[in-house]
Amino acid sequence: MAEFEAYHGKSSQHHQSRFNALAPNGWHMISLSAHGAAGDPRYSVVWVKEPSPAYVAVHDLPIGKYQQWFDDKTEDGFAPVLLSATGTGANAVVAAVFEKGLGKGWMSKHGLTSGSAQNQGNVEFWNKLARQSGMVLRSGSIYGSASQRLYIAVWHEEAEAHWSWRSAETPANYQTWFDAFQEVPLRPGFVTLSEQQEYFAAFRDDNIGQWSARHGLSGAAYQAEFDDKTAKGFYPVCVQGGGKGNDTRYAAIFAKRHTPKPRKWTVTGSGLSAFDAAVKEFMQANGVRAGQLSVGKAGSLKARRAYTWADEDYPITQVGTLMRVASLSKMFTAACIQCLYDAGTLSEGTNAFAKAGVTQKALASQTLDPRVKDITVEQLVDHQGGWNSTTAGDWVFKMRKIAVDLGLNGPASKFDLVRYIFGEPLQFDPGAMSQYSNIGYTTLAYLVEKTSGQSYETYLKNTILQPDGITDVKMARTLRSQRFPNEAFYDDPGVWWSAAAPTTQKLTAFCHGGEGWTTEAMDGSGGLCATADALVQFIRLHAVWGRGGRAAGSARTGSMAGVSSRAESRTDDVDFAFNFNTRQLVKYPVNDFATKLSGVLNATNM
Repeated sequence: MAEFEAYHGKSSQHHQSRFNALAPNGWHMISLSAHGAAGDPRYSVVWVKEPSPAYVAVHDLPIGKYQQWFDDKTEDGFAPVLLSATGTGANAVVAAVFEKGLGKGWMSKHGLTSGSAQNQGNVEFWNKLARQSGMVLRSGSIYGSASQRLYIAVWHEEAEAHWSWRSAETPANYQTWFDAFQEVPLRPGFVTLSEQQEYFAAFRDDNIGQWSARHGLSGAAYQAEFDDKTAKGFYPVCVQGGGKGNDTRYAAIFAKRHTPKPRKWTVTGSGLSAFDAAVKEFMQANGVRAGQLSVGKAGSLKARRAYTWADEDYPITQVGTLMRVASLSKMFTAACIQCLYDAGTLSEGTNAFAKAGVTQKALASQTLDPRVKDITVEQLVDHQGGWNSTTAGDWVFKMRKIAVDLGLNGPASKFDLVRYIFGEPLQFDPGAMSQYSNIGYTTLAYLVEKTSGQSYETYLKNTILQPDGITDVKMARTLRSQRFPNEAFYDDPGVWWSAAAPTTQKLTAFCHGGEGWTTEAMDGSGGLCATADALVQFIRLHAVWGRGGRAAGSARTGSMAGVSSRAESRTDDVDFAFNFNTRQLVKYPVNDFATKLSGVLNATNM
């Protein structure tokens, strides 16, 4: 356990005296909270004794003087690390710690309000921008009044942490979100509260080992928690107060370390290692934990590689690890349709919905678009069915709404999606243009089942995979608890209402139904999982885009919560595929990586 000192609810004089005693002797603050009345602020602080950069600190600084202090210190090479404020309006006071030579990007704001993420005056805007820029909320607080809630905050660049946030949450709502984030899983990295008991918090996915968090504690309750946890080898890594006098409440995080466990780089598999450096650069730039790359030429696998960039507690990725492949699922569906064409069961001009047995709208309230009856199977293959997800939204991400509208007791099935969208308007005439369509391929997958008399997965396995000698392709399961034993974990910080439990107000991880979909209902449009080897074996024989045999010069990219994937058949008889277990690629986009990888392939003698 780190050598630490912590105090809560102490006066400015006490805080100053501890600063005078500790700062010159190798101690620095890891948590700082100013709370209570601006005229008599209270301080809750955690100090640790360890090497640290040079720093400067201030407390009881009037908010009107903070900007000048900020400007002076940043000009001298210091950057904000801990920020807190208490009081209302122009009477608020600030406490801060700035470190020298931070060595990474940061941004800081004060006087922010709360509301739409589209408004630059709101803390939500800056949280969203920070996440898009690879930055994480490091510290901050809510000050002001109940009628004018204000925020001060600082964000630091941390490529290895995927994260989410909540602002202005009541204690009950905060607990609900806290519980939901555990499924992702995310841990509380920082949490603070206002005088009115509104919570502002960051949740992150890096690993500090065992931790415990409590909120809404009185001073006596916090002390009891402190005594219990420190006796068990924990110490506070974040302590924040809100309120005044007897109404003061505390939020705290206890752990056995306050910095994330270091990550290590691991490569498994066989074959050419020429690609490893490019993959390492990509994964480390984006904090990606698990990846696979397979490269084949003329039907022979030349590289079968699996990569892990994670702490010691994380499972090592193998070439046989299954990973969801998102939209790469569509190439399997197109191959199924080709088989049905070849068998004479379907033709390019077959009316898709009539063949599926869907001839009536699902709800009386819907207005049937007569053009939907003219949609052909081949138009669905070519993304020309008439749906524009850019203007009307993507129907496979609306499965919860569909289930609720249909009055279902459980999640919407593939059939439910097809019968529902039959009654919804199109955005253009079928065949008139091409607009990428998940719902079109969901409809194709249902047609596979309707015309073959088998489940989509069974037809794919019996007709294509087994004859081709491909084993590692399966229908993914939505729920985390139903993962395959050799399946990867998926990283995405998103949480929302579950499509897998549409009759409840259950918040769940995007990767496990919270993004609006279930993998079971979108198997043929984005719900399969596979190994990179299986993808390369498949595209050696089947089109990666469109239908038919190997399509030289074609590629397909997949992306959904917890997935970035790509498969490509090059004109030099080389096929490659990669899977990564996140789409949070803020520093190094997947298309740029594909370009870099192609450059390595061009220079590699296979």
